[in-house]
Amino acid sequence: MTMRVTMGELMARLRAESLATDADTDAVRAALTAGDEREMPMYLRALVGVGAWVATIMLIAFFWALHLFRERNSAFMLGALLIGSAAALRRRASGDFWRHAAIAASFAGQGLILAAADMTWHSNVTTFTVAALMSVAMIVVFPDPLHRFVSAACIVGATALALTARFVSHPLDVTALLAVVASAWVWRVDLRNRSDEQTEMLAPVGYGLAVGLFALCLFAAFFSAVAGRDSALAFGALATDGVAVLLAVFVVTSLREHDTSPSSAAGATILVIIALFAAVTLKSPGIIIGVSMLLLGFDRRNLV
Repeated sequence: MTMRVTMGELMARLRAESLATDADTDAVRAALTAGDEREMPMYLRALVGVGAWVATIMLIAFFWALHLFRERNSAFMLGALLIGSAAALRRRASGDFWRHAAIAASFAGQGLILAAADMTWHSNVTTFTVAALMSVAMIVVFPDPLHRFVSAACIVGATALALTARFVSHPLDVTALLAVVASAWVWRVDLRNRSDEQTEMLAPVGYGLAVGLFALCLFAAFFSAVAGRDSALAFGALATDGVAVLLAVFVVTSLREHDTSPSSAAGATILVIIALFAAVTLKSPGIIIGVSMLLLGFDRRNLV
């Protein structure tokens, strides 16, 4: 007669005989959990995620029915409580439902805090600035790739809205330049000295910045077609010239890393091409932004 032994009993026996440790047990448990998640069909995982977001939307509707969005102190306190609880839940969550529920609850809490900020200062500039700064903080606080990805994209949008509300000249151009600089820093600067935790944190941020930047380009192109290129929200030469300079700096740095002088025939040719390309696409900075992202991806050997 064959006696079946559970994995827990087996690990308990191995620990009793000093053949395994508690860390080995945790590693086996994590491996089994990951295997179960991989075996779940994609459509079921999608339904679980949708269910978590729907549940959170219902919760927000409940808060709205209680008029919590209309009272500043209650909105702020409940928003902070939701964010703190969501971050703690995400650190302990092991299933798709709880992960998505934590992410959705976090964004619901951020929405409450933004509502409180708007009721406090009655200023779009302040509200959008708070949104950008809160997204930066959540990248560090909330340990989830999807949440960090969305937060990075929100930073781009909130920055553009804050600059527009402040009536800064060429707000989309300035936002695009800042996003390109931030993307270059995430994917290029000081990579060898980063810890594993920093690398894990910044990888989704890089993708979020790129997606936010391309969404900004699409919005600017659409707005230019509707309102004309002379509109304050249309892209101009500032973005093209700025990105061209950044692209030239990036090319020079890459050439030096490959022991090639920027003054060589190849380096000089590339710089001339960048200058000509910027002149041709002066009113369409999205093109040179796309080229910059492609070159950055090839440089990092990142096909995505």
